[in-house]
Amino acid sequence: MQVKKVDPCVTRKLNKEQEAEIFRLISIRRPFQLGFKLPYKKAKLFLWTRDLLKQLIKRKCQIELADGVVVNYLRRWGVTPLNRLESKPDLCDVAIQKWWQDHGEVTLARSKNENAQIYWMGEIEVIGLHAIERSRNKRLTMISVIENQGRVHWLTIRGEFHDERQEMLLRSLVGQTTTKIFLIRKTATHFNTRLVKDWLNQNQHAIEIFPPPEWQDE
Repeated sequence: MQVKKVDPCVTRKLNKEQEAEIFRLISIRRPFQLGFKLPYKKAKLFLWTRDLLKQLIKRKCQIELADGVVVNYLRRWGVTPLNRLESKPDLCDVAIQKWWQDHGEVTLARSKNENAQIYWMGEIEVIGLHAIERSRNKRLTMISVIENQGRVHWLTIRGEFHDERQEMLLRSLVGQTTTKIFLIRKTATHFNTRLVKDWLNQNQHAIEIFPPPEWQDE
């Protein structure tokens, strides 16, 4: 079947039904549940990316969209476009920024010595195709994670980003890479529950959180 090429200047090409279906799929399904696989690793848990979204649209609608058009759809759905040139520490809370000023150089050196890949927590925001659901248990939330080089990954959930979903995010990050991960948190309130700390302790060979959980006790 022939795939349509779309001019990057065109801001909308999907019809309303197609757009609603694509948004529904990325809202309630993980990539592996829709048949996507990583070419370099046998893993089920990995996060959505813009490239995967483009592939989904091509597969479901037989339309190939340019990057700029995909970004326009993300904007329509309430996903804030991320400036890949923006300073990653500036995305973090003030306390995290201060920690990075004091420990960032050492952390970067460690990442090189241990061949670890640095990720940064991005925004945790409510998204939606139309009206935003006010109920915390029903509203749709996107949690983004940004590679140090700028590539954005995201997890979409219904309701709160509680400890089990925080662990899900960490498992997905580990599942999508072949190297160790250093994740710089955005705020001190996440990844501090006993469930998440126990999981991190069991998987510290694969992922570490910075600042570390005990940082505030220093």
